[in-house]
Amino acid sequence: VAFLAKLMEKYEVILVTSAAISAGHAKLDIDRKNLINKQVLAAIGQPFLISVYNELLAKFGKLGGQILLTGKDFDSRKATKHAKNAIDMMINLGILPIINENDATAIEEIVFGDNDSLSAYATYFFDADLLVILSDIDGFYDKNPSEFSDAKRLEKITHIKEEWLQA
Repeated sequence: VAFLAKLMEKYEVILVTSAAISAGHAKLDIDRKNLINKQVLAAIGQPFLISVYNELLAKFGKLGGQILLTGKDFDSRKATKHAKNAIDMMINLGILPIINENDATAIEEIVFGDNDSLSAYATYFFDADLLVILSDIDGFYDKNPSEFSDAKRLEKITHIKEEWLQA
C-alpha cells in the first residue's frame, strides 16, 4: 500500500484486487468449493477487504473507493461508461479506485478467478497506459499454461489483444 500511495503522487492509479472469498473464509469457515458458499464468503469478505485497504491507505493520507464489477458490466457500454466515470472522478479527487469482481452476484461462475483477466479488461476499457500484475505466477502467457502445454510466456505486452478478452 505504501508503494501505491507513492505512485498516486505522480500517476493515475487503479488497484484491481482479489481475495474477497479468502477474506470471508478467514471469518467464516465453510466449504469454499460450493458456488453459493463462495458468494456468501465474498459478501462477508469484500467489506472486510476494503476496510483493511482503507486502514492502510489512511496511514498515507489516502482513501480507497470500491468498484465491484462482473463480466456483464463489460458487455454493456453504458455500464462500462458509468464505471469509468466513477473511476475518473475518484482519481481526480485523489481516491484510489479499488476494483474487484462482484463475486456475490456472479452467479454463473466466479468468472474472473484470480482477477488477472479482470485487470486486463480494466486496462482495456478504462484506457490505462500500463498494467502491472503482482502475482505468484512467473509471467503472462498467451493462454493458460495449466491447461495448454504449448502456452507461451510473453515478456512484454504492448497492447491487449481482443481474443485475450474472450478467453
